[in-house]
Amino acid sequence: MRFLKQRLSSCFLFFAPVFLLAGLCAFGLAAAPVLAQSEMKFPARASDLSEGEYWNMTGDHDGSHSRDLNVVRQSGSGWTDLDTDGGTRNEDTLIFGVPLYAPVDGEVVSCWGGHPDNPRPGTPHVARCCGGDCSISCDAEPECPSSEVCRIARSGNHVSIRRNNGDVVLIAHIKQGTVPANICPNAAEFMTDARVRSGIFPTESYLRLCRGGETPQADDCVRQRPRVKQGDFIGRAGNSGASSGPHLHIHTQKVREQGGLLRKSGSNIPTDLNFGWLKHRTDSSVWKPFRNDAIRNNPVLVHASPFLPRMEADAGGVTRTATHFIRSNRLVTATIAASNDRLKLISWDLVGLSSFNRRSDIEAGPAKEVYLSEPAPNYILAAVRQEDDKLKMIAYRVGVAGNFTRMDSVEAGRISALDMTTISGLNPRAVTALRDGSGNLKLIAWDILTGSDGQVSIVRLSEASDGAVSAVSVSRAKHFNGVYTGVRDETGELRVTPWTLSSNGQNFTRRAAGTAGEIGPVLDVAPLGSGVAAAVADSDGNLRLITWSVSGAGDITARRAESVAGQVSEITLLPTSHGKSNLASVVRGGDGRLYVIGWRTNDNGQRLRRLGSSRAGAGMFISADSASHLNNHDGGGNRDWIATAMRDDAGDFQLIAWDTNLISP
Repeated sequence: MRFLKQRLSSCFLFFAPVFLLAGLCAFGLAAAPVLAQSEMKFPARASDLSEGEYWNMTGDHDGSHSRDLNVVRQSGSGWTDLDTDGGTRNEDTLIFGVPLYAPVDGEVVSCWGGHPDNPRPGTPHVARCCGGDCSISCDAEPECPSSEVCRIARSGNHVSIRRNNGDVVLIAHIKQGTVPANICPNAAEFMTDARVRSGIFPTESYLRLCRGGETPQADDCVRQRPRVKQGDFIGRAGNSGASSGPHLHIHTQKVREQGGLLRKSGSNIPTDLNFGWLKHRTDSSVWKPFRNDAIRNNPVLVHASPFLPRMEADAGGVTRTATHFIRSNRLVTATIAASNDRLKLISWDLVGLSSFNRRSDIEAGPAKEVYLSEPAPNYILAAVRQEDDKLKMIAYRVGVAGNFTRMDSVEAGRISALDMTTISGLNPRAVTALRDGSGNLKLIAWDILTGSDGQVSIVRLSEASDGAVSAVSVSRAKHFNGVYTGVRDETGELRVTPWTLSSNGQNFTRRAAGTAGEIGPVLDVAPLGSGVAAAVADSDGNLRLITWSVSGAGDITARRAESVAGQVSEITLLPTSHGKSNLASVVRGGDGRLYVIGWRTNDNGQRLRRLGSSRAGAGMFISADSASHLNNHDGGGNRDWIATAMRDDAGDFQLIAWDTNLISP
């Protein structure tokens, strides 16, 4: 990578030139009480930055637990916060305009959205000056006389969120005009005087609750404060208020309520973050997952996503892909060659945290579509939609060295849509969900058996049908022996159905289903600890995640939550072993690029929240799978791998392994 200069910014009590961060300190995480700040996420997403850009710590306000951050990229042997053209404008910094998101759930107790940004890094807005002297800020005590007013608050445009545990989290110096009106009613350009305070906030920004007999219009109060959920958009990074340059300020303050006002209760406390990664800002340092960790003011970088790309591999031109882990460090992919439409299986070993080792491959006949399952240890079952639209099941043994041996194959009727999953546990089975020749949903359970003579055969155990559908998906269940199907039914609406499977695999039983509104033809389902989630492209083409709780018998009992993200045209929804009921959605976004998006939820589907996300290159025909990550090369403890495969924009197969930090504290 090639870059030119280094310039890092932070908050000051009065304005000072932008400074250089010099020296390298020991990397570290500050210990903090777990209960005080559990489940806080970083207030940004890695997917909003360009490749090679990271969030960077720049200051801690003399150890006060306040944190200042900007965005940097490598520049030769150093780092810079400027874009490739350099320059002295706000717009020339990498952080200016980067989206910010609520790090926690809570109510907005103070906010402002209309202050102008400082004209450029190192130059304050005149409304922040003490009279005509811009070397002193308007609220500096005692340097600036009390007769002078401040028209712009010290925190500039900001959102202060009071958490459910009572602590207040401040996100400050937001860009003018970017705080949504629905979370902040204060959109004026200037305050009358920001030095006049109510408790810890400027009176004009504080959203004081109306008391008995008071009205909002007459008494400058609000009947109800706006609420935000973790992951909600709250504005864009800017350079407003007491800021020496574009940056993000975040801190957490314990408060006490007195007479309707919020007052400090001691010093700032650590802001403990989760669901991301950080490292010392040197090439030799390693990324570590942070879980309830407060970032010290060392020269450290933050990857603001649960998903860290570790290794990549590629192959020739392909159309379709399928991906399946057969153990923590061995992956099998299936592709359909662009040159001759023939199916190919490839085994890969993940070597440490750095590379793929391609072990072996085997070809089969022409195919349109393929899915993979592992109904028996070291056996892969491929469900193939052939060129004549007939379903073909092919069993392969995967040897110790990754070599394939074709063992058996069977055919089963014409289909027009297909998906497959593996029921895990004492009696693992493969289950295909398909749209049959009559347009109906059909489930088929399969097993791989070895006879007394050593002959390996594919066995069709049972099947069930469930009406007309136009799109299908299937996943295993976690807390009962069976599967979930997600379908777009004959009316174009989503229907999610649990199915229990008898221990001998001979009988499916349909359980109580859940429904939602009209959706597009793209969907997937995934299990929760005691529930189920469906990810769909809704009627507007946006990603919509919906959760339901499910009884121990397998019946859907209640629809619990939903959340909406951006445009998508492909979806894979994945559970992870160590993430409990937290999920990863692997999607093709509206820009044609691959996104991995993290979601946090309870076992029964309540409290659904969007976490960070990562982005890769343009591609299509995306597939993905997850596996428990047993390697511990960096001391980061248990976590998971996610492997994604796709046809890239050049038409070639691309494979990426993501180290995953979806573990809730």
